Amino acid sequence: MASAVLSAGLLAAGAASAGTYVLDVSSGAASFNQSFAANSSFSDDYLFSIGAGTIGDPTGNVIAGTVRVGSSKLDNVSFSAISFFKVNGDGSHTTISTTIDGHDFFPLSSLVAGNYGFNLTGATSLANKAGSYGGNLTLEVSPVPEPATYGMLLGGLGLVGAMARRKKASQA
Repeated sequence: MASAVLSAGLLAAGAASAGTYVLDVSSGAASFNQSFAANSSFSDDYLFSIGAGTIGDPTGNVIAGTVRVGSSKLDNVSFSAISFFKVNGDGSHTTISTTIDGHDFFPLSSLVAGNYGFNLTGATSLANKAGSYGGNLTLEVSPVPEPATYGMLLGGLGLVGAMARRKKASQA
């Protein structure tokens, strides 16, 4: 009897899922999706890299799958947390401030070259119904300005200032 109660309790608790997936964003975008058994939770990490000499601006978009219950169409997954992180040299993660705007999520600032990821945490939201989600990550990259670029900018500003001073002196 006790083992039957224990078994029923374990089944009711549902399964937890944790996965780590690598996204190839070399083309500027990558898709992702997962499916889950009924009454389960998840915490999925998606990893990506930003190449040397570039700055990246990633934007993610994720939507829950839906299921029909009677005449209603309901989300079958709810998200409890979405956040970007930096992957440190030792494999640990440092959380990056993340903005969530509807289905979109993005870090508060551009990311320099390195290894990054984002985490989606949640659970199936309808009793005895499986769940799923899908989305994409876009990554816009731009080159990091070279130090010589700043030198040319300062030199140009200096020349403009010198010309303005000469013009003002000749008018006086």
